[in-house]
This record gives sequence, structure tokens and C-alpha cells, in this order.
Amino acid sequence: MTTPGCSQNKRLKPKARLQKRQVSSWCPWRANNRYVSRVEGYVQKLEISTRGERVEKDQPLLTIYSPDLLTTQREFLDALRLRDEAKKSETGATLESAQRLVESAKRRLTLWNVAENQIAELERSRTPKETLTLYSPFKGVVQNLPVDQGRRVMIGDRLVDVADLSTVWVWADFYQDELPMLKRGLPVVVTTSSYPNERFCGTVDLIDPFINDAKRAGRVRFILPNPDLKLRPEMYVDVELSMDMGEALAIPVNA
Repeated sequence: MTTPGCSQNKRLKPKARLQKRQVSSWCPWRANNRYVSRVEGYVQKLEISTRGERVEKDQPLLTIYSPDLLTTQREFLDALRLRDEAKKSETGATLESAQRLVESAKRRLTLWNVAENQIAELERSRTPKETLTLYSPFKGVVQNLPVDQGRRVMIGDRLVDVADLSTVWVWADFYQDELPMLKRGLPVVVTTSSYPNERFCGTVDLIDPFINDAKRAGRVRFILPNPDLKLRPEMYVDVELSMDMGEALAIPVNA
């Protein structure tokens, strides 16, 4: 017997449910490089002028004059000369000792912010330089520039900070019962009132394993490409994502 209004051949079927969730979050920088003076000297030349200036990878930032640096370069060259002489004499013990001197002087140069390619050039040319030029390690933006041209700097003084904004992080809070539904790689869409007609796509990058006691929520980090540098540090944005709520029974309309 068929009950009026019911379909005899329709059954309840499980169906995956997706819930859209929109949260307010903020956008920090993903990576930055802070140059701190490792030697005493003077800022001989500034190649950049202000905070916010864009720089390219390997672009010179500033040049420092340091007598201590010049002395260490000469020690490195003396060690290279001893090593060359030891190679000619074919004395194993002398060559080993000279090589240790070379490595020791090279480590000191590295600790003083001298790049590997600069050390290689010094080894090739055998000519010491009175100045040290610092280069940007990536394409980015000058975040801080606390020194002026001609200023004396001491060991530990901050020189320049460069931020890499080509990729940014976005942090958002989720309640503890929502965290199991989030997986690394889950796609997200970010919007901001600064660009109301644009959508920025990214993915879940990290789920913080610790819960905030007061909020009973955990932090989730998203990663987004930012080639035009439109997303900026400390900017508030909205994150929208679809969370899998599991399966539920789907009831046909004519059941």
C-alpha cells in the first residue's frame, strides 16, 4: 500500500555537507631579513633612501667602511698564500695547518656578513677591500632603515630590515570543534575592503596544535601568493572557506 504524497521507490541517501565559514583575520609578513652590524665602522654609502622602498634580489643596500674587516681580509689572503706555498713544497703537515688557517679566516669573514660570493671573489682577486657592501637576499620592501649615511655603527647595531611580501601569511581563529574539519592544502578565498572587487586565493598552511584557553579556539595559518604586493602586513582581511561537515541523510523533495 502506498501512502499518499510519498514515493515508493525513493530512499534516504547520505550526502556530504559543506559549510562556508567567513572569519576576520590579519595579515603579517611571511619572511624578513634583518641586517645587524657585525663590525665597527661607518656607513659609507646608502643605496636606499626610505622605508617602503622596493628592492630587487641582490640589489646593494648599503656599504660599510671597517678597518677591522680590512685586517681580517689580509689575514685570509696571508693564509691563502701560506697554503699555496705548502702545496708547492708538498709537505702534508704544513698544508693541513695552512688549510685550517684559511678556514678559520673564512669563518670570521662569514660571521661579519661577508657573502660566499664575495669571499670567492676575494680569493680570486687576492685584493682586499676597505668596504663591505650588503645586498638584499630577495625581492622585497625596505621595512626599517634606522641608520644614516656617515653614521658610526657598533657591533649589534641594526642596519636595515627587508621584508619579503611576494608571499604572505594570514592568521585566523577557529573554534576547537571546527579544527578537525580543516586540513593542510584546503583552498581558501581572501577578500579585503581595500580591494572590494578582488579575491585572493590561498591554502591552509599550518594548524596550530595549541588552543587559546580564553577563546577556546586555535589559530590557523593560510599562505597566499602576493605578486602585486596588494596584501600588506597588519592588514585585516576576511577568509572564506568550505568545511566538510561529514555525511547527512538527504530526503527527496517528493518523499
